[in-house]
This record gives sequence, structure tokens and C-alpha cells, in this order.
Amino acid sequence: MTEIWDGLLRVVAVEGPLRGWLAAIFAFFAALILLKLSKGRLLAMVRRLADRTENDLDDVLTAILEGIRQPFFYLSALYLGGFWAPLPAWGSRALTVAFMAVVAFEVVIALHRLTDYAISRYMDGRTKTGEMSGHQAAVMKAAGGGIKGILWVLAVVLLLSNMGINVSSLLAGVGIGGIAIALAAQSVLSDVFSSFSIYADKPFEVGDFIVIGNDGGTVEYIGLKSTRIMTLQGEQMVVPNRELTQVRIQNFRKMRRRRVVMNFGVVYGLPADKLQAIPEMVRQAVEKNKEAEMERCHLSGFGNSGLEYEVVFFVNSPDYIVYMDIRQRINLDLYVAFEGEGIGFAYPTQTIHLSRAE
Repeated sequence: MTEIWDGLLRVVAVEGPLRGWLAAIFAFFAALILLKLSKGRLLAMVRRLADRTENDLDDVLTAILEGIRQPFFYLSALYLGGFWAPLPAWGSRALTVAFMAVVAFEVVIALHRLTDYAISRYMDGRTKTGEMSGHQAAVMKAAGGGIKGILWVLAVVLLLSNMGINVSSLLAGVGIGGIAIALAAQSVLSDVFSSFSIYADKPFEVGDFIVIGNDGGTVEYIGLKSTRIMTLQGEQMVVPNRELTQVRIQNFRKMRRRRVVMNFGVVYGLPADKLQAIPEMVRQAVEKNKEAEMERCHLSGFGNSGLEYEVVFFVNSPDYIVYMDIRQRINLDLYVAFEGEGIGFAYPTQTIHLSRAE
């Protein structure tokens, strides 16, 4: 034992570059062992914590620690040992860049896992409450991809800055190229940003019946670039998202009831008592339907072909089929009631009076 100790003392007493290299080798192995022991200790702590809690964040932290790759340990130990090694300036710089690269890589990968965890938790929570649509899921995944891309860009910029590269000039050049690419892909980018606007503002969702100008239908899918609508005619209409953020949209699913304005005319020559009875006949025809609510019925004017009535009532259902069924029943009931009272509906007619010339 004394001989070994004396040998170590002689090694320590070595002067010149050899002493630095020996110290660097010792620091390398010491740092490598310390880093791996620290990883093991942290893993054991996190696993014990995971056993006591129901939060799955512990599993993510465990996966992050277990996923640390071997190059991180070896390059970190080399970087620490390099403080004692008699390296030239370019060697120290290269070792520093390699160390920063591997650290940045592991940090970005860890942040990737945390980003995926946060997004998945958010999506699971909204899915359980029924608030997560297919479009929202696509937007959240795209947002996660954007965050990951930004993390990589920041890591590369920091690495280049530490390598002595003028990042400002580089970013200026990249900015010019980015502007050119953005102009070339302007319509695509506009659709993508419009998709985020639709997600945030929620003017409509999958399953809503909407009308855009002269077209209307049920929303089937909301993507990052376009929205697909199934029209009443049966065909699928694909609309770019940027158009949906620039036009007026009627969303009938948000409607609680429909206000119906109905006009009809009766022939001239009817007795006044029958004209006065028409509003009550209309009221009875409307109120026979449980989901219909009468508002008013008035003799509104004298038309070219007959006496004009205006009827206003409500259908307490947003469903279009229910609305049409009720309107059909009201029309049929009015037809039967008017037929029984001898009241004729007006239609366009012409009366020609002929006179004999003297």
C-alpha cells in the first residue's frame, strides 16, 4: 500500500504537459462516474415520487432521465476534463461547441416531451368534456409542431453564436429568404393562420349548419388549409379557410328558434266578416303544433290580385326538417279551413272589360 501511495505522489509531482493530461484523464473519469451516479439517484427519486402520486408528469420526467444518451455523459466529462488538458485554442473551442451542442440537444428533446405532455393533457381534458373537435385537435398538434420548431431554431442560434458566427447577419439573410418563401406560399400561410383564427374565435364547429352567401351545408371537417361542407344537394364543398374569415357566415346551429314570415292572399269580393275571421283561423292552424308559437296575423294590404295577409310565427326548433314539417302542416290546415269557409286564395288574374263602340 505504501508503494502505491508513493507512486501516486511521484505522478502528482510530474511537471509539464504530462501532468495536465493526467489531471484531465482523472477529471474525465471522475466526472463520468459522478454524472452517471447522479442520473441513477435522480431516477430513483422520481420513481419513488411516481409511486406516491397519481400524476403522470412523473412518468414524463422518468422518460426524460432515461432518454439521456451516452454522448451527453462522455462529452460533458471531456469538457470538464479539458479544463486541465493543455489543449490548443481551437481544441478548446471545438470541445466547448461539442459540449454545448449535446447539452442543447438533450434540453430540446426534454422540452419536446414536456410540450407533448402539456398538449396531450389539454386535449384529453377537452375530449372528456366533449369540447375537442377534429379541427381543434389538428390545430393543437400544429401548435405543438410550431413550438418544437422554435425550440430547435433557438438552439441552433445559440450554438452558432457561441461558435463566433455573426448571427445577426445570418438572420438577416435568412429573413430575406423567409420573406421570399412567405410570398410564394402566401395563400397557404393565409389559410393556416385563418385556421388558428377559426379555432380561437369558434364561429362554427363540426356538425354546424352554416350558410355562406348562396351556399350552405353541414360542416364535416375543419383542417389547417380548408373546411369541408356537405351541402343539402349531397355534394361536398371545399372552402379555403381564408375565405371563411372574410365573409359573413350564418350559423343555424346557434339558433334556438326560427322566426317565420308567411304571406298569402285571398280573392276580392269576400264578406268583411270572413276577412275578420281569417286571423283566428290562422292562429288555430299555427297553435295546433306544439313547437309553433303564434305572434300576429294582419290584413297587410290590397294587392293587384287579391287581399294580402302577413303572418308571423315562431318555430321553437333549429332543425330545418322540423321547421318545414310544421310549415307544411300549417299550409295544409289553412287550405282545408279556407275551403270549408268558401275562401279562395288569390292568384294572378286579369279582367278585361269590353265596350261596344257607338
